[in-house]
Amino acid sequence: MVLFEELQRQGFDGGYDSVRRYVQKWRKREEGKKVEAYIPQTFDSAEAFQFDWSHEMVELGGVVVKMKVAHIRTCSILSLMDTSNVALDVCEYKM
Repeated sequence: MVLFEELQRQGFDGGYDSVRRYVQKWRKREEGKKVEAYIPQTFDSAEAFQFDWSHEMVELGGVVVKMKVAHIRTCSILSLMDTSNVALDVCEYKM
């Protein structure tokens, strides 16, 4: 209904059923087609970043321990390849 109303605002004087039939045919034609989209984004330095946690098994002093790791990636155009990993919970290490 929204599409039909927009078409009417733009001067379309056909009926709703005409639009409905056209949309049904269009959907059948387009069904299963791969759609690719790319939206480039740019950010000033320190304007945005990506952050995630993971649990990693590491060996410290011959002992395998599970550590929580913070993954931080800045999203500025100047640091597209800048990835920093910060290890946390070092206090879990036991000799």
